[in-house]
Amino acid sequence: MPERVRQMLPSVLSVLLALGVCWALIALTMEPGTATDAYLQMLWGGIGNWPAYLDGAAATVITRPLGESAMKAAILTLTGLSVAVAFKVGLFNIGAQGQMLLGALAAAVVGAQVSLPGVLHVPAALLGAALAGAAWAGIAGLLRIYRGVHEVISTIMLNWVALSLVDNWLVVGPLRGAAEGGQSITGTAEIQATAVLPRLLGEGSRLNLGFPLALAAALAVWVWLTRTRSGFETRAVGLGAEAARAAGIPVARRMGRPWRSRGPWRGWRARCWCWGRRGATPAHWARPTGSTASPSRSSATTTRWAPPSPRSSSACCARAERACSCSACTRASPSSSRASRCSSSPGAWCGWRCCAGGTWRPRRRRRCPVLDVLHSLLFSTLDAAPALIFAALGAVLSERAGVIAVGMEGMMRVGAFCAAVAALTMPTPLAVVMGMLAGAALAGVHGFLSIRWRSDQVVSGIALNLVALAGGTFLLESLYGPNGTPPIQQLTRWNIPGLGSVPVLGALSGHSAPTYLALLLPFAFQGLLTRTPLGLRLRAVGDKPQAVATLGLSVPGLRWGAVLGSGLLAGLGGAVLSTAVLDRFEQHTPAGLGFMALAAMVFGRWTPVGAFLAATFFAFGNALRIGLVSSAPGLVELIPQGVLLALPYLLTLVVLTLQGQRSSAPAALGTPYEQESR
Repeated sequence: MPERVRQMLPSVLSVLLALGVCWALIALTMEPGTATDAYLQMLWGGIGNWPAYLDGAAATVITRPLGESAMKAAILTLTGLSVAVAFKVGLFNIGAQGQMLLGALAAAVVGAQVSLPGVLHVPAALLGAALAGAAWAGIAGLLRIYRGVHEVISTIMLNWVALSLVDNWLVVGPLRGAAEGGQSITGTAEIQATAVLPRLLGEGSRLNLGFPLALAAALAVWVWLTRTRSGFETRAVGLGAEAARAAGIPVARRMGRPWRSRGPWRGWRARCWCWGRRGATPAHWARPTGSTASPSRSSATTTRWAPPSPRSSSACCARAERACSCSACTRASPSSSRASRCSSSPGAWCGWRCCAGGTWRPRRRRRCPVLDVLHSLLFSTLDAAPALIFAALGAVLSERAGVIAVGMEGMMRVGAFCAAVAALTMPTPLAVVMGMLAGAALAGVHGFLSIRWRSDQVVSGIALNLVALAGGTFLLESLYGPNGTPPIQQLTRWNIPGLGSVPVLGALSGHSAPTYLALLLPFAFQGLLTRTPLGLRLRAVGDKPQAVATLGLSVPGLRWGAVLGSGLLAGLGGAVLSTAVLDRFEQHTPAGLGFMALAAMVFGRWTPVGAFLAATFFAFGNALRIGLVSSAPGLVELIPQGVLLALPYLLTLVVLTLQGQRSSAPAALGTPYEQESR
């Protein structure tokens, strides 16, 4: 068999297997004929309905589907170029969402606000989108080159910053457009006709100039990488930075070039999507296109991954009733009326108490306001952190053994869904175990692809994220509807005797068992990795797998154990979201927490205690934002909502910039182990 055919065969078989599995799922849930009709419609929607055209239908049944396929191919091509250029120089990043969003916004502003002739307006739009994407990518590049901040954490943070600023401030605020008659519209102003990319097949197809531009860009990148000196130096830096530096290649300059060049491709991608198809940048438009995370819309007091209020109104009433010992509290009084008067802000004390006359009145706070704020922040942090801590520990375990843990988001989603469904028919603690097993099952698929078949670990993880996103949404809407599963019984919260009345430290009481487990497990895990033979072997597998094999140990076996363990921890994190933080599985769960776990792992320099501290820091930043909004409602009028939503991520970037980091990643991370090379 020719070498090129042998290399393409796994990809072809993977596509055919995916099509077969999807057909089987549709056939099992509906009817075999429905599955076949769906596949035919999908085929005609991609290449055109040729049988209908041959029977005399209009040409639009061919041009419209071909135009849609070509435009989506152009978007994916430009994004793939941006990732490929960064990978060639040895940089791993997932910053597509933010760079595309900024490019689309810049293109919409230039197209709507600048008046130019048609021959100049389109190039100006392309230039604006390219510069915006390059500038946003350049932030991560500068942090990597001059401060040693790993590109994974910086690009994740920048993605959320861009989503928060554009989605919740710029598009709905200062850049919001106005329709005819002065009424505001959702999104920016309509782009002028001179700035819209010209269509190539007329009004019957949305194929525009973006498709040939994408092909030209792909050809230009290929020529640059394979036929120019700078392209050769770029590839040399990716293969070995130290060797390239010894050969006189300017490593810092070559590492900076991909960050400058990857932004334009994503900016142009957004330009093709937004200008050629939508005509404006709509609010909340950047959902699944550039990232697997699909955060839900957030209000002024809730973030994309923030838990609900940790204190229900009944709990507030119980505290108020214990605080008052007058005789009126012993009278029969409907708890519902007390609950209706209770404050339900996160971590707040009940503001109502009973007086001797049997009526309710606001009581004066006897606590120091500063202590109340600290109590609220600590309680909210401890309530939100466990899911992120478990996922971060799972990522540490997998990557310490040399397997990239990009699929944490999908494992958390599967664990959350299975735990919520299982909790409908069994005790909640047992449902948490089912969620852990579901996460381990998905991790087993990742291990099978990356360890057994030595496939690309990044591609495998991203594919699992997409499968979990689409499969979870399909099953949720098929079984329970788009609003989520029915409410489930949450895990029991434990009240530590004598601790609830202690200022600030009282926030340690009133949490479920996973919270206390999350506080202890990182230190036990740290001891396992650094003080036991098993931990030494796991770390050695991630650094020098060939040396481990010479000792007679099984490298695949150790990596399999680490990957399955990471799936158990990620599934536990997802199960905690459904059973302790929320009381159901929602469509957007876990809303990017898996990517935040990767950022916490890198922030913590691949150590369990470091990942624990980083995850807690992220949860604290989120709690701080919620506390600022809830304690000072007027702050929303002074500071835009999008800035407040971006506060935790901006705070993380500032700390990383001031601290500076150097990569501590395992030496063999992402490198498949081949037994023949021992």
